[in-house]
Amino acid sequence: MKRNFQAGDNILEGIVILATIILIMVLLPKEGSPLGTEPGSFNSGWSSESNSNNSYVSLGSGNAAYAYQPYEEYITIENRGNSSVDITGWQLKNGKDKRESTQSNTLQRFSPNVAVLPSLVLDKGEKAIITTGSMRVQTPHKITNFRENMCTGYIEALPDYAFTPPLSLNCPNPVLEPGFALLDKECQNLISAIPSCQTPTVDKQISGSCRAFIQKHLNFDGCVAQHSNNQNYERKTWRIFLGRNSEMWANDYETIELFNSLGQLVDFRNY
Repeated sequence: MKRNFQAGDNILEGIVILATIILIMVLLPKEGSPLGTEPGSFNSGWSSESNSNNSYVSLGSGNAAYAYQPYEEYITIENRGNSSVDITGWQLKNGKDKRESTQSNTLQRFSPNVAVLPSLVLDKGEKAIITTGSMRVQTPHKITNFRENMCTGYIEALPDYAFTPPLSLNCPNPVLEPGFALLDKECQNLISAIPSCQTPTVDKQISGSCRAFIQKHLNFDGCVAQHSNNQNYERKTWRIFLGRNSEMWANDYETIELFNSLGQLVDFRNY
């Protein structure tokens, strides 16, 4: 009987040891991954700062892979979360330090280019188009950082201005402007035929009231004066210009990285 108890005890002790070993193997993290994180489970786009605000900020490569001119080259930053995000002072960095360059038969690496974002708060659903350079044309409208609105299409329609990507050509319908119904029929036909956001050429033969209506309503300044208090005046896209004289993003083997004000990686894109 004593031998039977001893044998049973040994079997029970062996089962306990085996179960303990299995439990330890299950709980231990897999090799090469942080505790509690499976390989490949990196949440690109989340930082501890933005995550706490229930926000999600993502990068888009825009036309960086094929644009050459700094005034055309752009990337995007978009807030896809449920709350606003202050991206003031956040940094964009290219992958120059990750690419090897051969000079005099010697492999070299260079420091990355870094750009600091200006004061800007992205509300939920808003996007910023980050242009590497500046607008070449500054007359009659000086172009700095701005938020698109229902009147900015008038600037896009001017012959010397060309934004990349283009501004929306969806301006207020002039036939709905106050005073349109009082214009003569010839003037009404002229205004009704022009495309959105276009300022018609003022002909000497048109009436004075027609000329006054066009000057008051069918241009950027007049549109802003008439509609800046409208509920849907502002749109969800910002235009930011870094003012650099050369392109920032390479056409291939590039890494675009976005860091928040704490120096944490928020999102990145490779191509």
